[in-house]
Amino acid sequence: MNRYDAGPVMADLKDFQRATVAHVIDRYFGTDPTRPFLADLAARLDNRFRVLTATLRAAPTRQRTLRAAIDWSWGLLSEAEQIVLRRLAACADGCTLEAAEAVCAGGRVRRDEVLDLLGQLVDRSLVNLQDGRYRLLESVAAYCVERLAKADGEDDRRTRERHLAYYVDFAEHADSRLRCREQRLWLGRLEAEAANIRSALAYAVRREVADTALRLVNALAWFWFLRAAIRRRPSILPTGRTPTSPRWGTAGAPPRRCRSALKSSFTRAS
Repeated sequence: MNRYDAGPVMADLKDFQRATVAHVIDRYFGTDPTRPFLADLAARLDNRFRVLTATLRAAPTRQRTLRAAIDWSWGLLSEAEQIVLRRLAACADGCTLEAAEAVCAGGRVRRDEVLDLLGQLVDRSLVNLQDGRYRLLESVAAYCVERLAKADGEDDRRTRERHLAYYVDFAEHADSRLRCREQRLWLGRLEAEAANIRSALAYAVRREVADTALRLVNALAWFWFLRAAIRRRPSILPTGRTPTSPRWGTAGAPPRRCRSALKSSFTRAS
């Protein structure tokens, strides 16, 4: 196996990019790396915070691991920037500015400060802005989830409660728009927020907030119907849950009220 045995991946690169990739392979793996070695390296990529340790011994300390590199960038941020960055990790697959303001504002960060702080984070390449959505790179998101969980006080819980409240309101607002001339527009918006809605619903189930979960399910019923989700249980619904609270029952399924509300919502939609 030689350095160009990368198939379509190398073919998609520009000349100077291919040269760079080839140089990295030659520098660290030699001109004839074995398949088992590369397979092992690929398997280790899932552990993104450790994979670079062995290959960057000669680099400065802050660059020896991906975690250290992000740690170093984190240390350069102001307190307000750190707060917004870690709270943004509560949003799955990115979010709009409106959602970011709702989720990230609170405590020492005012709502009217969020836009400027996001702009600073974009300038630092810690947040990506594309098509009106703010996203974190996977590695940065994983790092910030840890930071949010370890934050002082109850910042993690409060942030996720704001996230849940925003997406319940969003779904209820979208539900009314699905029955008018704006239907196509709002179908697209709901699809773009599918990951956030799943995350919000999962949090509501985990916290055993039955009434809030019911509101979210009811608001999404017509959307699921329009997307032909009636033929199977929507994947957005949590499964395998066996909470101890009697409000959720003991069968490991969504509560009876939740199932009844979903069924009646589909009946009305048809």
